[in-house]
Amino acid sequence: MDDQFYTSNTQPKSRWIRYCCGLCGIIGLILSLIVLLLLIGGTLYLIYRPEAPKFAIDNVSVKGMSLTSLSSISPEVDVSIKADNVNKIGIYYEKNNTVEMFYKDDQIGNGLLPTFYQPKNNVTAFNMVLNGNNVVLPDADQKALVNDIAVRNVTLTLKLKTRLRFKVGFINMGKVEFMIECNMTVDELTEQAKIVDKNCWKKNYNYLFGRY
Repeated sequence: MDDQFYTSNTQPKSRWIRYCCGLCGIIGLILSLIVLLLLIGGTLYLIYRPEAPKFAIDNVSVKGMSLTSLSSISPEVDVSIKADNVNKIGIYYEKNNTVEMFYKDDQIGNGLLPTFYQPKNNVTAFNMVLNGNNVVLPDADQKALVNDIAVRNVTLTLKLKTRLRFKVGFINMGKVEFMIECNMTVDELTEQAKIVDKNCWKKNYNYLFGRY
């Protein structure tokens, strides 16, 4: 009787110990794989030194900017941009990268950057449509805009808040977050607008190592 009681009491404990050991082993293996992938990703980062692509505005056209109703405007701005991936690895453009168009400090349109994959050493051109809905300009900015249109010298600012992902094979090298700001001067706010001057630069570059 005593032997039977002892045996039945220890069997559940043995199963529990084996279960815990197996679970710890699986967790340890997963953690080891994560650390290994991070080390490989870090090594690849040091080898490739990925950089943010270079952006340049190629063309712009504007609809819905009437001089007779500048107090409330609903513009549609079609912007063509070229992105130059200077890296030796491809880039994945993440979802929900925002694009905003400003006249002075007034946002007159917004939209999203396309989601796509860009191969290494590649220049990709893409279009974006930025829409504004019943935008109300302050009186001072209305007057300034009328004057700029009259002298055919309107400066607009484009802001792209961008998140990219670098990947080599199945190895994730992390993400980068940054902002691209572009100033462009156009001769008129119409579909036939011509760019007189333009300049883009990168701001707030932040590398997020190991982030998926």
